[in-house]
Amino acid sequence: MKIRINNIECRNQTSNSGNYEIVKWYKNEYYGTEQEMLDEGYIYKDRYYTKGNVSVHEDCFKSPESCFVIADLEINHREPDVNLRTVGSRLLRLNNEERNDFFDVYRIANDKIFKQLDYDED
Repeated sequence: MKIRINNIECRNQTSNSGNYEIVKWYKNEYYGTEQEMLDEGYIYKDRYYTKGNVSVHEDCFKSPESCFVIADLEINHREPDVNLRTVGSRLLRLNNEERNDFFDVYRIANDKIFKQLDYDED
């Protein structure tokens, strides 16, 4: 399942099959800057661009967007229900529009999970 509204997305959790995560996408500042970094004196070796104490993995240049996890959706088969577990205070740091998008994505994802698992909602 993949649901995205603006910069907020729910997707399958890669580390725990069967559960989901809600992420926030943002512009990747490294996308397309490999040559600029080399021009600034970074050295490319063993898949990293390094200068002083800074190292950037080559994968950081491949996508125009990056993301971080805001919350996990864990299926609780005993209840049955879906548990929302936030990552620290990241949810609180979203602006009003992002927070509204978060709850819209969460609501849609929760409904789809219930339908997939054939749970009856109260």
